[in-house]
Amino acid sequence: MSSSLTAVSPDSNILAVYTPSSKDTNSSGSGTSSSSKIIIKCYDAKVSLGALKYTLSASTKQTAAVVDGILFASPRTLLASTGCGNNNGNGAKIFIFDLVRGVHAHTIDIPSGMHLQSIDAKDEYVYALVKKDGKSLVLKYDIGSDSTPKLVKKI
Repeated sequence: MSSSLTAVSPDSNILAVYTPSSKDTNSSGSGTSSSSKIIIKCYDAKVSLGALKYTLSASTKQTAAVVDGILFASPRTLLASTGCGNNNGNGAKIFIFDLVRGVHAHTIDIPSGMHLQSIDAKDEYVYALVKKDGKSLVLKYDIGSDSTPKLVKKI
């Protein structure tokens, strides 16, 4: 089981925490393997006890998907990645959460055959460091508009 991940918003108002669960319990009470849902809890960092502000969730459509990175793209946008370092080059995703509405807004699917290494964000752009055929590439996505994120450049 991987460890918990945390991120602090650029304005230091929100603390996001992802804690993977090893088992989920279904209605009959028996355990099943890891859920296909990502759950991230966001706390008000201005309150000394860190009151829960909201809970974000997204369906991964994968069994046992593990979040391996979270970071704030802006005070209004949180990113979560799955599949970093995945050796088969399939299934890596970047989930985009809109914190104003408290919802999973979009998902960026990393192209098949590309191995996601890490993510970063600045000025409404997401940068995904990937490897393909032994070469490193940076994929730059525009997430600034309300429409689907668009690949704007391969660097």
